[in-house]
Amino acid sequence: MGQVQTFSGRTVEAPTSENLDEELSILWLLRYFHPTGLRCPHCHADQTKARIFRQTKKSHLTVYRCRHCQGIYNIYSGTVLEGRYLRPTQAVTLLHGLLGGTAMTTLAHKVGVSRQTVYEVRNALRADLPHFIFGKSLADSHLRDPNS
Repeated sequence: MGQVQTFSGRTVEAPTSENLDEELSILWLLRYFHPTGLRCPHCHADQTKARIFRQTKKSHLTVYRCRHCQGIYNIYSGTVLEGRYLRPTQAVTLLHGLLGGTAMTTLAHKVGVSRQTVYEVRNALRADLPHFIFGKSLADSHLRDPNS
């Protein structure tokens, strides 16, 4: 069973392969990438100031259009998944696999993407999370400050 988190008054269990579905995956992605709520990446207006623009065909994500600046965005905007055509369940499986140290070939097969996609997301995730090295904090890694 996954770790339990609270999101918008609802208890959200971190998705596992046993309980993974689209709605739970979307809630987990929102909690992980947008802890203060989804906002327009262009003008930072709250999602309540946007309207639903469309649903993507391949990933089935809701795309919002900001009423303030007319920019469009979705839950992947401004994240390591931006521009990827992954369904939310694929995205969560990919992130859990990368953070859990699953081999790239195994993970690519499990998610249904190329090894190149796994490699690119892994590198983007590493660059985006400099304080986190796949399960180890910098304090636990070989990069510890020698003066401490």
